[in-house]
Order: sequence, then C-alpha cells, then structure tokens
Amino acid sequence: MFHSDMINSRITGPTPLPPSSLEYIHQQMMSHRSESFKKTFANVQCGLQELLETNSLPLLFTSSGTAAMESAVNNLLAPNDRALTLSCGFYGDLFHQMVERKLNKNAVLLRSPDGCGIDIQYLVDILKQHTFKAIFLTHSESSTGVVNPLSEIISAIKSYSDAYIVVDSISSMGCVNLPFDSLGMDILIGVTQKGLMSPPGMSIILASERAIEESKVMSNYGSVAFNYAKAQSLAGDFQTLTTPSLHAFWGLENALGLMRQQGFENVFYHHNNIANHSRLLAELNGFKLFAKEGYRSNTITAIELNNKFRATELAQQLLNNFSITVGIGNGNLTESIIRIAHMGYVNQNEITDVYTALAKCKSLYV
Repeated sequence: MFHSDMINSRITGPTPLPPSSLEYIHQQMMSHRSESFKKTFANVQCGLQELLETNSLPLLFTSSGTAAMESAVNNLLAPNDRALTLSCGFYGDLFHQMVERKLNKNAVLLRSPDGCGIDIQYLVDILKQHTFKAIFLTHSESSTGVVNPLSEIISAIKSYSDAYIVVDSISSMGCVNLPFDSLGMDILIGVTQKGLMSPPGMSIILASERAIEESKVMSNYGSVAFNYAKAQSLAGDFQTLTTPSLHAFWGLENALGLMRQQGFENVFYHHNNIANHSRLLAELNGFKLFAKEGYRSNTITAIELNNKFRATELAQQLLNNFSITVGIGNGNLTESIIRIAHMGYVNQNEITDVYTALAKCKSLYV
C-alpha cells in the first residue's frame, strides 16, 4: 500500500495518490443526486465513521480546509460572543484572524513559543479567569511540525469550561488516532488531500449534537453554503448540500477502503514509525528539529536552517537536482525552515532519499 513511483513530493498537500486511486477516479461525471453517487457517499460516510470512531454523520463540503475553519467560526459565534484561540503557528494564527474578524476585541489569543505546543497550566490559568463560548485550536501545525497535546488540552478545557471545542485536524486526520466521540470535541475539521490520500476539493466536518443545535441558533450569522444542520439532514440521505467534487469523493472512497484493508491502527503505526525515521535521519545528518521534544508531529518534520541556507534556494536545489519537493516556512519563518511531509501514501525509502539529498546539498555549504 505505502509505495510511490511518482516524483518524491514531500509538501504538506496535495499529497500523492495511491495508483489504485488514480485509476478509480478516472470516471465519467454523474449526477450527485443519483443512486450511484449515494452508494459512494454511503461508503465514504461509513469509512470516516470507522476511522474517527464516531456515531456522528460526517458533513462533507466542497471547499478547502481554510473555508471549513471559517465555517466553524460562523456556525458557532455571534458578534457579541467571546472566544479563545490556541495557536502554535501560522494556521493557528489564521484561525484567530477568522475569530477576530467576527468578534473584534472579544477574540483572545494564546500563542505558544516557537517550536512548542500549548502550555496546559497557562491554559488552565486563563480558563479560571475568563469565560469563553468557544475555543479553537490546531492539532498538528503544519507550518512548524508542532503537534498539540490534544487529549490533555480537551481535558483541561472540560475541567474549567463548557466552551465549544473546535479542532483543526487538517494535517493529522487519517494519520493519527482521533476518536471523536471519546475525546469529546464539538467540531473536528479535516480535508481529503493530505493524510487521506485523495484529490483536493472536499472538507470534512464532524459536529457534536450540541454544536449542530447551536448552529441552528446561529443561522442568521452563519453561511448558506456551510449550514451544518441542513448538511446533517441531507447526510442522512447520503446527499450533499451543494454540488460535490466527485473526484474527491471517489478518491476518498478508494483510500478509505485501502486504509480499512491495512487496518486503521496499522496506518497510525506506520505514520509513527516513519515520523521517527525522519527525525532520526535529521539528527544523524546534523539538522536541528524546529519542534521541541514532546511536541513533534507524526505527519511533518520541520528542520531549522542556519544562516548558510535560505529555504527557497535549498528547496529549489532539491527540486532541480533530485526531483524532490519540500515545503518552506510560512510568514516570518519563510526562509528559516524547510518542511518534510510524511503523511498518507509514503514509505521510508522516500524519506531516506530526502535526507540523502539534503546531505549532498549541505556539503556545498561546508
């Protein structure tokens, strides 16, 4: 299952597709109200429920992950509400910008130091002093390779607050265990084009019943295209709210089938092993990991560069000389780090090849 003979694409998405998915998505267009599509929808729905260990119906929208993040803000918050965002990087900051646009000064940001996840005690101190309607956070911060201690954060929130808990799992869904019902989140956000090994074009929302009920109350402030209550009602009949990306549906149907055959626990184990392999090779080759010990993602390795390297130049060398694509940093980290994704359809040899190439590039600067 985990092998690719395509270009060694180590960006954080879109990620490579398995060969069987490439074949499966080559279908003629069909009506998204047809019985054939309903069968695909049902297979996707069932697969996601198994993967995410939930009885909730996945809400499937034609959108990017960014739009899905904003939909959570609009389905839960009114202008006079108060909300907290927990950020450890670029995408956590983006979440805060969305909340701030809605709430202005009632949007509060807790930003962790570079390379670290959220400090639980600091979070508890804030929760003891302030009341929030909703709390937003990114699980795996793909801009820095940092992962937040999700279960500990949720436990801390529930001990001191009844706020809605919204989690961006865009770069972790499909790669690590995210049992929605037992963790007790209110909204979980994912996409098809990363760990789920499918074409872009679909966002995935899981919403608790109380989040669905609140979205009904917030309907005057929310979005027509991202109405959670209507989407849930239609999902019960294996229908989407708007025209779906058929290729994303077909790709996801096939990918979930592959993951089920492999065993979801084995998929998570594979990602843990390949992340450890990446981190070990980074250290053996003298590279510094950007994420601190205890906060390292199983889907992205971020390498901190010294002043001999510029990320854009290094990425270009890898592409031109080795047919390897990697990500550079975001925002103020643009030239400071490179990001190596190991999510979805990837094997250890592909990661080894990245570090072999990096070592050759490094020798040019010594």
